[in-house]
Amino acid sequence: MKPLLLGGLLFLAFGCRLPDAKQTQSDPPEIRWISVDGVWASEAKPDRRVLINVYTAWCDFCRQMDSQVYPDSSVRRVVAEHFITVGLNADSDRIVHFRGQEFSERALARRLGVRSYPTMVFMDPDGHVILQTNGFMPTDDFVRMLTYIGSQAYDRVDFAEFKPEP
Repeated sequence: MKPLLLGGLLFLAFGCRLPDAKQTQSDPPEIRWISVDGVWASEAKPDRRVLINVYTAWCDFCRQMDSQVYPDSSVRRVVAEHFITVGLNADSDRIVHFRGQEFSERALARRLGVRSYPTMVFMDPDGHVILQTNGFMPTDDFVRMLTYIGSQAYDRVDFAEFKPEP
């Protein structure tokens, strides 16, 4: 009887955890950065808004966004629901196609008016800029920005007045 009792206690202690609120919600997928070619390559428009993360390899704030903000589950949840995510290396001469034209990634970053890194460019499905923001953004602020753009609140209210619904 004692081995059975001990086995049961070990199972409860190490093998069975009661679910908490975080465990019961499905974990959103990791953010997958695609090329701008993958968004507007065909005639079909994307079905969501587009978030272009303009970065460089030498940018410390870019690395902080990558390590601290983008992996956060609340960021990933809003991104998965509302955005197609594009990575654009502003130091790269790799050729990409954007709205029927050919650019190097570096030239496209300049064409989008990017002057500092990181810069997040939010676009509608037609490839028109909705909003552009630059620099490191703490997770809570970034989730608020993503929700503002994703919910199309930018059509109704100024960002300073925007309060996301809980």
